[in-house]
Amino acid sequence: MQASNVNGITDAALPPSMDAVLLSDVNEVISNITGRMLDVVKNEYNFLKLCQQYYSYQPAQEIKLSDPDQVAYYVPIQSSIQQMLNRPDVMDMLIKNLNRITNKNSADSDLMYNYRHGSQAQQHPILKQNRDSLLFQLYTDGVGLTNPIGPKKDEHKITLIYFHLDDLPDTVRSTLKSIGLVGLCYSEILSSKVDRTKFFQPIIEDLNKLQMTGLSVPTFNGRLNFAFSVLAGDHLACNEIGGFQ
Repeated sequence: MQASNVNGITDAALPPSMDAVLLSDVNEVISNITGRMLDVVKNEYNFLKLCQQYYSYQPAQEIKLSDPDQVAYYVPIQSSIQQMLNRPDVMDMLIKNLNRITNKNSADSDLMYNYRHGSQAQQHPILKQNRDSLLFQLYTDGVGLTNPIGPKKDEHKITLIYFHLDDLPDTVRSTLKSIGLVGLCYSEILSSKVDRTKFFQPIIEDLNKLQMTGLSVPTFNGRLNFAFSVLAGDHLACNEIGGFQ
């Protein structure tokens, strides 16, 4: 094997090292890393606190119902939207797509690209003041959950409420990462007018606050305005929310 000589210094190529790393040493390193991580998050409470401190985690809020043994859950929609729009790429896509569909509608007003271009939007109190308010809608659906462990293996019917921003591009809006959870409850509580009101009250209050005050995000120079468009769902989900059997 040829050696090189630079400024009188000979540097011969060395053969590959045959040194072995003991598996016990690797396991010890992994154990040390795991131990340090567990020291930081010794329990779920500390873990969630650190997520709130460093990752803007917002825990779900309990909603007390008529039955003291039952609760529903609500995730503040303002904080969810704010975290989504804190990403510069999301904000950029949102503004570009809003401008694109606005220009298309201006060129031909007979074409409707979203709720903003429909006749119902002309009566919307928020859109009447600011037609460029960002649209968001809610969607409701039901799922069946089964716990295979324990004596109670029955299926639990759960109703979930989601949100998404209408002005995101179609290819992005349909992805799971663009859909946020707003609330969930046992479907049976929606048959009670009292519990149905308790479940939707914090959601409605948050929606009204978002529409009235808007949001400030570091990725946008100014205040963002929002307008709630529709609550969508299949036939069964809409009947449950309406209190129909």
